Amino acid sequence: VNNPLWLNGPRWLCESSSEELSDSCIPEHVPESCATELKVKDSRRCQESHSLLVSNHKDPMIRCENFSSLKHLLKVTAIVYKFIQVLKMRRRGTEASVRLEAKDIIDAELYWIRIAQEMLLQDEKFNMWKTQLGLYLDDLGLWRCKGRLSNAELPMDDKHPILLPSKHHITILVAKDCHKHVMHGGIKETLAELRGRFWIIKGRSFLRNL
Repeated sequence: VNNPLWLNGPRWLCESSSEELSDSCIPEHVPESCATELKVKDSRRCQESHSLLVSNHKDPMIRCENFSSLKHLLKVTAIVYKFIQVLKMRRRGTEASVRLEAKDIIDAELYWIRIAQEMLLQDEKFNMWKTQLGLYLDDLGLWRCKGRLSNAELPMDDKHPILLPSKHHITILVAKDCHKHVMHGGIKETLAELRGRFWIIKGRSFLRNL
């Protein structure tokens, strides 16, 4: 109750904002009960981090069904894997940047696309789609479609769109994101935006039932 930390906050809050944070940012006088609680939390956090690193199961650590926004899902996924990457680097004795970069978001998107495409491999119609759509694996391990635009001077995503299953939640999030990009336009506008990068099995009926 008498600790000034509760009323005034850390000392560095009153100092100039231009000064870099250092060890002086840590409060000098922390109640013993608070210190004990912090040690318990740190211990739990280390145990959880270790369980993430040694886990070998193929199930995603994050349930995409719990998200209604693609951007939110990708950001949370990027933060989780950045955290694991930093832990691995520190265990090796090397420093790693904790700042989230654009590459981390791209890697998170690729991760979820691969997860979604695993559903395609389990479908009994996959061999038929592989023949009809000219499916092939690119350098990133993604299934893409070949078509009449292969020789056109267009970006890679336009010529060879990424195949997505219509029954995966990731596909729903991607479609909703494209729907926002076209200012909540109709099925025709959303489908055109969607096919700029992806190809969905029976995409028109998928959007109609979304």
